[in-house]
Amino acid sequence: AAAACGVPVTNIPETVTDATAELAIGLMLAVSRRIGEMNLRLRREDSVNLFGMGRYMGNTLRGRTLGIIGCGRIGGRVAEMAKALGMRVLAYSRRPVPAHIAEYTDLPTLLAKADVISLHCPSTPETRHLLDAAAFAQMKDGALLINTARGAVVDHDALADALRSGKLAGAGLDVFPEEPRIPAELLAMDNVVCTPHVGTNTAQTRADMAAACARQILDALAGKRPENIVNGI
Repeated sequence: AAAACGVPVTNIPETVTDATAELAIGLMLAVSRRIGEMNLRLRREDSVNLFGMGRYMGNTLRGRTLGIIGCGRIGGRVAEMAKALGMRVLAYSRRPVPAHIAEYTDLPTLLAKADVISLHCPSTPETRHLLDAAAFAQMKDGALLINTARGAVVDHDALADALRSGKLAGAGLDVFPEEPRIPAELLAMDNVVCTPHVGTNTAQTRADMAAACARQILDALAGKRPENIVNGI
């Protein structure tokens, strides 16, 4: 309708890249090093039982393989951060991924080889329940799942089954299929770290978003072509 009226519609994708990528890495660390679980246990259990060598060991990320599904701006930034942590990075995406960002592969190979899988793809009919029971069955035993994309990409019943059975060692989730409701079973699991869709929720990001919106409005009012027009004008 806007296009029919000659009104450009724009978006501001660059402003959310770093904040969302940081959260994905944060969730990886929180789950792999059991930070969320240890925080909960220290608050509700006798701490004497928690201190000591060899108790509640987590896993380091260095030397492990990260599989990124959807390697656009955010996925690419996650790949960069993960490499700085010493991870090998595989990627599956709609478009080929440059070799300097990640090793491009098909989805079955990524599922089979990744120790950690991080989702950064849009929610579309094609990606709905992309990770279902069959996909979890293809993953490594003890793998981790990180989702800062969209809840609908994951079949959460199948995810709960994979976590309960031990097929997956843990998950870090910022998005859910029926927000703001979160599946109670996932909230009850100590090896699941949940955040309430806060991927872009930093003071700096919100300021950058406001400034980017203002620039595009000012460009349009000045007769200039705004950046990131999405409706073909």
